[in-house]
Amino acid sequence: MSRITRFLIPVSWTLWGILLLVLLVAFVDSIANPTYTPEVSPQVVPMVMGALLIVFVGFGLLLRWAAGRRSTGCLIALTLMLAYVFFMLIAILVFEAWNDWQIEREISRFDLRSLPTVTVVMVSSTS
Repeated sequence: MSRITRFLIPVSWTLWGILLLVLLVAFVDSIANPTYTPEVSPQVVPMVMGALLIVFVGFGLLLRWAAGRRSTGCLIALTLMLAYVFFMLIAILVFEAWNDWQIEREISRFDLRSLPTVTVVMVSSTS
């Protein structure tokens, strides 16, 4: 077994395990807290997450096959795909946290006293 294969097998399984755990948590959360929007039914998200879970289990079977055959090329490709999904997930979380921080910063700068005041005059007609 080459050094690359010995390195890639635990890295791939670690990435797969982390992503599977995140997918399972998101699946349970989508069932426990359904979102109601006019465009999408609340049952759509758990169905899509379930389909992704099945695909991801298939990805794990492919990873097991590649690790059993000690296929360096296949392990490199699978590790790169898992790493891409992992880093994109991290990037999304960082981007959302950055946006939330920017919004909170703008809200904290907002001062009601800086708004122009408007005087409302009520006029009633008496006959």
